[in-house]
Amino acid sequence: MSINERIRVARKHLELNQRKFGQALGLGQAGVSWLEQEGNTVTEQNIKSICQTYGISEQWLRDGVGEMMSPADARKSELLAWAEKLEQDDADTFPRRLADALSRLTPGEWELLEKIADKIAADRPAHDGDIVRPAEPNAARSENLDDDAIASRTDIKRKIVLAELADEEKANEK
Repeated sequence: MSINERIRVARKHLELNQRKFGQALGLGQAGVSWLEQEGNTVTEQNIKSICQTYGISEQWLRDGVGEMMSPADARKSELLAWAEKLEQDDADTFPRRLADALSRLTPGEWELLEKIADKIAADRPAHDGDIVRPAEPNAARSENLDDDAIASRTDIKRKIVLAELADEEKANEK
């Protein structure tokens, strides 16, 4: 397999069309199409950019040796592809609203969200296929929510509602 074919394989693995793949690299759709055509030269700059942007192994891209991505880079690429898909969604879809709300959480709100999620998981009976956490860390985190935590949770809900209203106002302005 040539480097041109490996670029196409990597792009398809990331579930990106040529336009979206090239956008992050500063290339147009025609530029990516050219890179994917058998026999065309791929510059050093393009190789470095593809590897850094998408977490592709340089050795795999150049020579076809090893894995296309390390597990950590593969996860990063999955998240980037998910973010690209979210960006294309309407602002009123639940995944988009959830991602927008999560992107605005403070470190303290993340801690609270983790406590809430742990409490829900601890209170829910296990089912086949569930990921089971070790008992000790889960027990340490599943303490009852105090008044401050409840107040903070209310604050998070308020922020989400305000963010949704702001998004709605922006949509109405257009």
